[in-house]
Amino acid sequence: MACSVKFQPVLEASWGKIVIVGSIAGFHSTIGNSAYAASKTGLVGHVRTLGEAWAQKVRVNSIAPGLVAAKITTVTMGSAERRERALAKIPAGRAGTPQDMTGAVMILASDLADFIVGQTTVVVCGRLLE
Repeated sequence: MACSVKFQPVLEASWGKIVIVGSIAGFHSTIGNSAYAASKTGLVGHVRTLGEAWAQKVRVNSIAPGLVAAKITTVTMGSAERRERALAKIPAGRAGTPQDMTGAVMILASDLADFIVGQTTVVVCGRLLE
C-alpha cells in the first residue's frame, strides 16, 4: 500500500499501471495460516479500492498465483508429503514457476489491459476448479 501511494504521482503522470502479486490464499481457506490468508484477502480489497479510486489515471490490478516453486514455498516443496498433497489439488499436477506468472503480469502491464481495472487474475493452473 505504501509503495502504491509513494509512486502515485509518477504513475498518474504517465497513465501507468500497477500489477500487485498476491496469492490464491485470498480466495480460499488456509488452515494453519490465517494471518497470511487475511493479508491476501485484504490485498484483493486493496486492489479493488485503488482500482476504483485511481481509474481516471492509473490502472491497478493484481495476480493471485497458486503454488509456485519459490523461496516462500520451501517448506511445502521440501516435504514430500506436503508437496504431494498440494500437487494433488492442481489439475496439471505441477507447481508453477515464476516464469509461469510472467504472461499474466505482462498482459496486465500492457496496453492490452487498458480497460481492466481493480481485478485480480488467478494464475493457478486449475487449482480452484474443485
